[in-house]
Amino acid sequence: MRRTSIKEDINESWLIAPEGENYVITAELRSTTGMNMTFATEDDLIIGCQVLGCPNDIPPGPPEQMQDAIDSHPKKIHGEVIREDGDLVYKIRVGSEDQSQNTQNKNQLNHVFKEAGFRLTVEAHGWMNMTQFIKLINHIKMRAVGALRILLDFSAVEDMPPTAPALIRDLIKHFARNHRITAVVGCEKHCTKMASQLPSSRYIHMFQSSDEAERFFQQDPIRILIVEDDPATQAFIAAFLEERGLKPTCVGSAEEGIESSQAERPDLILMDIHLPGMSGLDAILQIRKDINLCKIAIIILTGGASEGAVLAGRKAGINGYFLKPFHPKKFAETIFKALEDVFEEEDLP
Repeated sequence: MRRTSIKEDINESWLIAPEGENYVITAELRSTTGMNMTFATEDDLIIGCQVLGCPNDIPPGPPEQMQDAIDSHPKKIHGEVIREDGDLVYKIRVGSEDQSQNTQNKNQLNHVFKEAGFRLTVEAHGWMNMTQFIKLINHIKMRAVGALRILLDFSAVEDMPPTAPALIRDLIKHFARNHRITAVVGCEKHCTKMASQLPSSRYIHMFQSSDEAERFFQQDPIRILIVEDDPATQAFIAAFLEERGLKPTCVGSAEEGIESSQAERPDLILMDIHLPGMSGLDAILQIRKDINLCKIAIIILTGGASEGAVLAGRKAGINGYFLKPFHPKKFAETIFKALEDVFEEEDLP
């Protein structure tokens, strides 16, 4: 390892070889401070990637040949790109190959992703470098596309890279902008200042333990009102929703549906059109006239592919419709889309 001292305005030509890539770039060493070296390049470097580097005093050749020459250079450095300080100006934290190998051995991560209904739980474990942490953040974003509730548990992470708090903050703000209730566990262990940098939002909640987060979600479930006069269909839909972590309530008439909506303020109403007494469409029209209920998501259920019924439902203000018999995957997708739409509208004036 080459330990650097404080120097400024070096302007020395170097070669940088990102590990795992088949190319070498030319860079200008601008300064060294402690274990950090600042380089200007004409090429992009990925924040978090591992690199080899050496002074540019080896002959040009194929990338593999130059990488071997860099690796055997007496003034070789091994480091990690930790940040970009400007337009193609990068800071690299220098470490020894032994340290790097030890880090790789420690980075035995066991990230657990649990998807139950419309909720995603992420449990991160172990040590991680910047590259691994960026991959984890991107993986969380990808897996969270189908979730309305998210639990991020970082309490078992042993160590985080220096910029991890900023990445976590941006991830949580991303979920808040998309109206996802997000519970975060264990961040105070690594990100003591992060919570104060988050905006005040009803979508962001910080907890000391996963048990606290679980209790929070249990106390604030997504509530679904089922208005259906057939007991067997009621039971089927209720079981379907409970399996997905949702809280169903069942009533058998439109009148009861209106009363329950007023009393419980559910997040979504599944309304059968053909009901004894008042029809489901008339109940929807009455619900939509109530200023306290007008933003509740409503899906109509019908046993016939009646375009007239669907059109009438749309005029009444439904968020979707579903034709019986039920196809589980499509039914879940319809419910998710309706809830997603109404949650996004909640903060609108």
